[in-house]
Amino acid sequence: MKKVFVTFLAVASVIACTKSNVEFEETTEIGLKPVAHNVTKSMMTGNSFVKTESFNVWAFYKQLPALTTIEQWQAATDVEQTTYINEKEFINNDDTTWKGATSYYWPKVGSLLFTAYYPTTVADKVTYEFSDAVVADNKETVPAKNQMVITDYQPSSVSSTGYSEDLMYANMTASSYSANNVTLTFKHALSWISVVLVKSDATPDDATITVSSVEFTNVKPQGDAVVEGANEIVWTPEGTAANVNVVKSTETLAKDNSTPLKYEPLFIPQPMTTMVITYTIESTDGSSFQETKTVALSGLKTDDTDKWEAGKHYTYTITIGTSEILIEPKVTDWAQVAYSIPVE
Repeated sequence: MKKVFVTFLAVASVIACTKSNVEFEETTEIGLKPVAHNVTKSMMTGNSFVKTESFNVWAFYKQLPALTTIEQWQAATDVEQTTYINEKEFINNDDTTWKGATSYYWPKVGSLLFTAYYPTTVADKVTYEFSDAVVADNKETVPAKNQMVITDYQPSSVSSTGYSEDLMYANMTASSYSANNVTLTFKHALSWISVVLVKSDATPDDATITVSSVEFTNVKPQGDAVVEGANEIVWTPEGTAANVNVVKSTETLAKDNSTPLKYEPLFIPQPMTTMVITYTIESTDGSSFQETKTVALSGLKTDDTDKWEAGKHYTYTITIGTSEILIEPKVTDWAQVAYSIPVE
């Protein structure tokens, strides 16, 4: 891009010699306005991108006017495309905008298409293919490409705070920009699972309930994904399916359910499996028993899918209670058997 700017300046100097004035406005820095859909450092919630976080950006350049649609852009095969910002980090600038960690500036002629992902730590997993249709040597047309590819991604394990790290993507802007701040809408790429453990209100205070495990069975740990243009992300789950226990150590349910136990893993979107809950109920004298409850999660669905889908938050509230053992004793009355014993 620097070479392009030098060429523009040279042309301006020549025209000035003919007494025709061509003026270029002062070059301004590119600023992005990220919007997160149900965006946390771990899972972002709400629509505001966390200011302490950064994301990686691609910006593609062609000498085409602003508001050129992606379709129009790729149809202009006679105009050279270059990658101006190649998967570079953008950091918070002010309340609403993010700027390049290395500053990037708007072109004087031409415009830019933008796309991005979060977090920057997965750079080795993400690539972007964006190209016009081309005619190969065998005269066959190679279709245009516009896709983000995520390869061999595995969510981080559940942390001490109960969270994994979020993964988000921003579809390419619907049309190109040549000035002003760009709005990028980030979407969640994973399924957010919340497991909430509470003690039934009717449970006696002297009953102790502990939960040793809440397992999701046969969960694929990783996956590959593709984002085609403006479409939603599509995942292919990979890896050896395994059981995921979100309870790392035995937990005692508190009498006060205002602070329930909560665990929040992120899963690769995939078919729902089953949940296996193992818990123990103990009396004050130490008498106890352990039970296991298995729940088919697809049977709990409230919509038309039996899959965990990208960008959706699934909350499973598990309420465990007790009924005190009460014995109602009954005595069967004596059956009367009479013998007459004569004594002579």
